[in-house]
Amino acid sequence: MKVKLIRNIAIFFATIIVASALIIVPAAVAIDLDSQIIEAAKMGDTAKIKELVIKGANLNAKNDDGETALMLSSYYGYEDIVQVLIDNGADVNVKDSNGMTALIRGALNGHIDVIKILVDNGADANLLGLFGFTALMSGAGSGNKDVVKLLVDNGAELNAKSIAGRTALMIGARRGHSEVIKVLLDSGAYVNIKSKDGETALMGGAWSGDAAVVKLLINKSAEVNMKNNNGWTALMLGAVNGHKEVVKLLLDNNADANAKRTWGGTALSSAADKGYTEIVKMLTQAGATPGQ
Repeated sequence: MKVKLIRNIAIFFATIIVASALIIVPAAVAIDLDSQIIEAAKMGDTAKIKELVIKGANLNAKNDDGETALMLSSYYGYEDIVQVLIDNGADVNVKDSNGMTALIRGALNGHIDVIKILVDNGADANLLGLFGFTALMSGAGSGNKDVVKLLVDNGAELNAKSIAGRTALMIGARRGHSEVIKVLLDSGAYVNIKSKDGETALMGGAWSGDAAVVKLLINKSAEVNMKNNNGWTALMLGAVNGHKEVVKLLLDNNADANAKRTWGGTALSSAADKGYTEIVKMLTQAGATPGQ
């Protein structure tokens, strides 16, 4: 009797172990397929992606950073893989651990063909990613005017603000992307919006030293004498960075040569401290007074 009982107990536990193995093995296979499809997307292996789709890989599986195969293929510009994944049900609006979507990643690197596929398949152009950036902000930062135009034409909010209060126009201006600035201005972007630290697109353009950006903004009625939270004007930012052409443009458009910062200092004092003699001369001729 005792022997029979022991035998029955052994058979019971053996059955449980076998059943558990049958569950664990398929799960392990599934996990392996998921990791493979993420790696294949990263490497741009279209054939492997198609093979894994047939085998049943989870197209929305994520790696430790929350990245999916679609996000990675969008970031690297593999439009064929992007299309295959979407055609087989990949979620176009899922976010990674930092809130980044496939669209934001594609815009970040200026991949116009990827962007087109994504927006044609329902990607939301106004979802917020890292630092509150939208796809349009990322596109403006990348300097790709075609990406910016495509996003604007597909409903991207022109004047959306990041966590720091910056718009796509501000980001493009600070990077010195004049072609992007033209597209945004022609589409109706607001020129004189301020970020949380009080910066405008014109200040960003002056800081970057791109005269074409500064000219475009002035021609769209950018206010040349606005100040940021520390009292800096576009003229001061151009002068302190030695951007002669920018300084001339601003002075020619009624920039105040004697404006003072919150804690003192002017465009003239900044240029003099840096040894920019030509800018000092330009400011003095425009009426800047030493010691102001």
